[in-house]
Amino acid sequence: MFGRFRLRGKSVMRQLNFAGTTTPGTAEPHRPRARLRQIVRRFSARMTVGLLLIAVLAISAISMAYWLTIGTLQSLPQALVPEYLGAAVSYGVISLAAGALYLFTPTARSRILIAGALIVLSLACTMVWLGPFGALAGQQAVQLSRGAAPVISQVAAFTATLLCWALLLGMAQHGRTVVRVAAELMALAAAVVGVSTIVIYAYGEDLSAPFEILRRVRLPAALSITLLAVAIVTAENQWTIHRLVRRLGWGAGAFFGVLLVLLALTGVTWRIAESGAKSQLSERFQSDTEAMERLVESNLMTDIKALKGGASLFAASSDVDRANWKAYVDGLDLARDYPGVLGYGYSEVLPRDQLAATEKAIRAEGLPEFSIFPVEPIRDVYTAIVFLEPLDDRNRRAIGFDMFSEPVRRDAMTRARDSGEPAMSSPVLLLQENEAKKQKGFLVYEPVYRKGRPTTTTAERIAALQGYVYSPFRANDFIDAALGNQRADIRLEVFEQDPGDPEALVATKRLYGEPPSEDADFRLNTVRTMHVADRTWLLRFTASPAYVSFQDTTRPLTVLSSGLLVSVAMALATYFLASSRQRALSIAGALTEDLANERDMARLGQQKDEMLLNGIIEAMIVFNRDGVIERINAATAAMLGASEEQLLDKHYQDVLIAFDKDGNPYPPEQRPIALALRNRKRIANAVIHYQRSDGSTFPALLSVAPLIHNNELFGAIGIFRDISEEHRLDKAKDEFLSVASHQLRTPITAQSWLLDILTDPDTVGELTPQQLDVATKLIQSNERLAALVTALLNVSRIESGRLTVAPVPTDLVELTRSILDEAAVELKPRGQRTTVEAAELPTIDLDPVLVRQVILNLVTNASKYSPDHASIDVSIEVRGDDIVYRVTDHGYGIPWSQRDQVFSKFYRGSNILDKQTDGNGLGLHLAKSIVELCGGTISFESVENRGTTFQFTLPVRGTPAHDGGVALREAPTLS
Repeated sequence: MFGRFRLRGKSVMRQLNFAGTTTPGTAEPHRPRARLRQIVRRFSARMTVGLLLIAVLAISAISMAYWLTIGTLQSLPQALVPEYLGAAVSYGVISLAAGALYLFTPTARSRILIAGALIVLSLACTMVWLGPFGALAGQQAVQLSRGAAPVISQVAAFTATLLCWALLLGMAQHGRTVVRVAAELMALAAAVVGVSTIVIYAYGEDLSAPFEILRRVRLPAALSITLLAVAIVTAENQWTIHRLVRRLGWGAGAFFGVLLVLLALTGVTWRIAESGAKSQLSERFQSDTEAMERLVESNLMTDIKALKGGASLFAASSDVDRANWKAYVDGLDLARDYPGVLGYGYSEVLPRDQLAATEKAIRAEGLPEFSIFPVEPIRDVYTAIVFLEPLDDRNRRAIGFDMFSEPVRRDAMTRARDSGEPAMSSPVLLLQENEAKKQKGFLVYEPVYRKGRPTTTTAERIAALQGYVYSPFRANDFIDAALGNQRADIRLEVFEQDPGDPEALVATKRLYGEPPSEDADFRLNTVRTMHVADRTWLLRFTASPAYVSFQDTTRPLTVLSSGLLVSVAMALATYFLASSRQRALSIAGALTEDLANERDMARLGQQKDEMLLNGIIEAMIVFNRDGVIERINAATAAMLGASEEQLLDKHYQDVLIAFDKDGNPYPPEQRPIALALRNRKRIANAVIHYQRSDGSTFPALLSVAPLIHNNELFGAIGIFRDISEEHRLDKAKDEFLSVASHQLRTPITAQSWLLDILTDPDTVGELTPQQLDVATKLIQSNERLAALVTALLNVSRIESGRLTVAPVPTDLVELTRSILDEAAVELKPRGQRTTVEAAELPTIDLDPVLVRQVILNLVTNASKYSPDHASIDVSIEVRGDDIVYRVTDHGYGIPWSQRDQVFSKFYRGSNILDKQTDGNGLGLHLAKSIVELCGGTISFESVENRGTTFQFTLPVRGTPAHDGGVALREAPTLS
């Protein structure tokens, strides 16, 4: 159309044929239409496009001038001003060049080529300056595209849209009908994209309230220009689409209807995708910051546990010397397990008259330079650091320091002394710092009280204070080590909470990190509160620009572009399908033939299905949605002892008579078939007893799956397997295990008696060392065999339901201490120790014999699979309606791949088979069986080569009694 300007020496407008053209003798009534035609003739298509582009340039210039003067440059970083102005000039030149070229370029072919070049230039500028590929121009261009150039991006989008109009409509004048229709549809799509872009930018989230006037001015102007272009083209009546619509009727209408609907859906989908991308980015940021917070908090809690362990050392012994303290700290392995911790020390409370004696004693221990400082001003009581390990160059500067003389440290020590709990200091410069790379630090104190002194009230704790176990931390080193390589693209700052303003991030309270730089993404910013010891930290997380990935920004645009392409393609497909009746008839004929072929194939398929069903060994039944049996195989009839006529077209409840394991009728609403049909979910491996036609019953393993197609339930299919033989074998196995265990006890007892006689010097005389060694090994082997037999008996009794549970009021803490005292005999030769952390517990009704066996098994298990000198930690607490009991070791751990086997019979971890550890693999299975029998649960957490925590719960209300007729036989070592 546009390419016809001055072709063959005629103006395009001279070829117009308005319905209102004057005819001879009727000029007066049609004068308005004739006048309109004369006005339209003055404008060619080429001039129209040129004027439109110049109008866009004028509107753009006014908008940008207004926007720049309102204050955008005041809020824009100075480094981005040249880039912004460069983009503005680029788009202004593009718009002006487009208008001028369309006004003065003589031929249609030249205009098409120039328009194509301008489109490429416009898209290139968009990608470099403002588009999602702004990273190609550096980080500053990305920042500019986010908040500083919505007006320019609108101008660019609309300019490119008009250029596409010119190019595509020029192409539409050449070639066949299909080519012209495709070009015109692409031109319409370009118009929709241009208007949509302006609407989105004008009323989207990228512009804030100060630009309300711009939003109101830009949108009407853009809509007016677009509608004017469409009106001029339509008035010339040159659209191939227009002619096709008149000729083809409803088919073309269907095309435009589908196109509009799909374009609307594309817009909605794009907005959803954009919102989803932002939501996913926010959720990922929250998840990553939570993980970082947990790392810092976990490391702090680990260090506090080490302090409590040091305090327990003083509580356990009244004479802890420097060697004891060094051994304790060396065992912690600070470099590996406590990074960022400078050491662990002990500060003792000393009266003034003991200073000289203390200095003399410590100098005699190999520290000739030791002295208590500061001495002035003279005080009645000093709190000097007497132990500090590792005693390196940094820590030597601190030993002897009276920390109570410094206000920040004194405040934390006072809080720890008065509360009896760990206390953390405010940020402070540690004595260990040297001139190079100074950083802030903090200290954590754990009070130590004299043994036997009451510590119920604050006054009693002050009177009983012996000293403090403490640890100094270099904040940067500690937090860097805690985070490791976790999300280096998220910047962390740590502040101590100001009591006067809990929400404020006070610079003087900054403990870690630097203020975020200008390039930080403040849209992803959060402040978290973390409570450690008796202090509160505020953790501010800010995402760096690198945190936002390329996919986060391009995914919505990909959805938009894909939706537009799919919309056009689907609309074209709809048009061609709707406009070709003959093709539809031929397709219908082909479909009819295909349906006939499919019926034949279905008949053959049904015959194959019958053969397959009857060839399956397991019984199979197909039900409809109402539970009526529609199909069975031969195995089903054999299993139930009934014929097909007795089963088909019957409701399953009438022919599948079901009972539970105790012989009671199975509730109809709880049967697996009913559940599968009602809930539309698969039911697997349900054990139900069914009745045969002769009245006998048998156990069956049943799996039922619903049959669903297009979200519509058609029925269900059930697979039945007669497991009578498996039940018989299990029963025989249990009986054999019980009988064998009882029969083995007699020879084991006799063998034990004979071995006692053999090692009795009064009976057989003194044995040689070699004979005594052999006899000792025989005794140990006999004891292990006896323990195995006892364990097998206990397992058999629990599984058969014959074990008696006799609850009595029991103090669980005292029971634990007695068990640990008993276990200490086994732990002491290996240098292992136990700790108990127990809250105040009520007296609970439980079976002490059963619970004792569980605890002893877990403690013995922890000891066996831990190295020498390891700690076994026991904790007891009340959580809701349960008592939670934990046993933690620092041993070899459990391989991840074997976690599902831990509570199985005879299980032993593959990573300890080469260790010198005894055990038969029944201890954990027996512990799990006892806990579940008592109404509790048991679980574990483990990290290989780091340790394992076993946890079991018991109800606070007590353990239900059970009279099984047989009591538990105690077997102390079962693991």
